[in-house]
Amino acid sequence: SGVLKLTRKPSLSLGCDEKLFYRVVKTAFNQRRKTMRNSLKIFNLSDNLKEDAIFDQRPEQLGVADFISLTKKIANDTV
Repeated sequence: SGVLKLTRKPSLSLGCDEKLFYRVVKTAFNQRRKTMRNSLKIFNLSDNLKEDAIFDQRPEQLGVADFISLTKKIANDTV
């Protein structure tokens, strides 16, 4: 037997629009084995943004920092 004590970490700001961040992550992982380019079609991204190398990867290959960067790029994208 053992006792575990859990302490909640203070809230951490992501440095980007959190609603958009969660939407990007959820959409990216919604369809298995798809590249980011195909998974994020719903966002109607500009062709210029889609040329970024991050769109050739699968979501499971990206880290939190990559998703934050991607969210910022999507937020600033103008079609």
